[in-house]
Amino acid sequence: MPLSRPAPLLLALALAPACGPEVENQPLADDALDGGDGGTDGSDGGSDGGSDGLNDGTDGLPIPGPRGVWAWRDAGDPNGTDAVVGDPVAEAAMIATLQDWGVTRVYGSYGDRPVTEPAVIASWNAQLDAAGIDSQLLLGDPAYISSREWANMLEKIDQRLLAFNAGVSSPDQAFDALHLDIEPQAASDWSGTTDEDRWGRLLQLNNTFHTVREHLDGTTGAAIPIEADLAVWFDNLPASLGGSGSIGWPSVADRDAWFADLGAEVAGVSFMSYERSTDVLIIGSVATEAGLYPGTLRVSLNEEVGSTWSTVDEIFDMAQTLEDQGQIVDLHSYSALKALLP
Repeated sequence: MPLSRPAPLLLALALAPACGPEVENQPLADDALDGGDGGTDGSDGGSDGGSDGLNDGTDGLPIPGPRGVWAWRDAGDPNGTDAVVGDPVAEAAMIATLQDWGVTRVYGSYGDRPVTEPAVIASWNAQLDAAGIDSQLLLGDPAYISSREWANMLEKIDQRLLAFNAGVSSPDQAFDALHLDIEPQAASDWSGTTDEDRWGRLLQLNNTFHTVREHLDGTTGAAIPIEADLAVWFDNLPASLGGSGSIGWPSVADRDAWFADLGAEVAGVSFMSYERSTDVLIIGSVATEAGLYPGTLRVSLNEEVGSTWSTVDEIFDMAQTLEDQGQIVDLHSYSALKALLP
């Protein structure tokens, strides 16, 4: 059900690169030049060593996974979907790499290609399916939390997901889920807003998820799951409730209800536990969410080699460490990680 609490006045969400300790530098629009990563409201020092992050099971270690990975268009990058998808050699190489990384979910951004090149995208989805990898259509724009943008968002969902899936010749060519990367904290005016307004924007975010779920259920997408990306610090309580967070939750009950409402619409969430390099801090960053969010919870790691991580191997080693403790891991992102490898 949509949240019934009155949301504050909707503000225009100007799109610009985010900055500041509580702002995620995520891609601004799914059909813009995709790429980037998120931040958190805190960081930690230290790093975790490792020897063979790129583990395929042949060195006596467990085979990794199941993992997810974001695949952005990244125009001009040979590892972005703009370059890979449609090139048989590049497609085969990417799928081999995904299998080596233990990836079973790809969150793929393709711009308008499901409309303009449906056969190419259908073939790509079928190849992923044959490799045991789910293909989720990735859409995202922080402005989508505004009801003024819902018509634009739903039109893209209709064309790129519903019409595309309806037009494929076999189920393996269809998208398996809709992955929404809608991050209100990526709006350029986020840092200048009040804690109360930020709470209002999170209410709007859940209303957006409800709108999408209702639209899918009312058309041909009732069986299509929605997944999403969220910052790990949305649960932090404000000073008025004894915390140090920047979301103006009126009460603990309001915070808890928000995560319960989220679970009614969104089947799985990738919580972006960035700028943390130990398993204790990463798992701790989602401890509250694990108790409140009823869907599938995943922790995501990003490619901050030189700051959070000393080497790319540390990222894969940490993924395995987290999986050994029962966590489900996502990696950001395919092109960024490939650029760090020999």
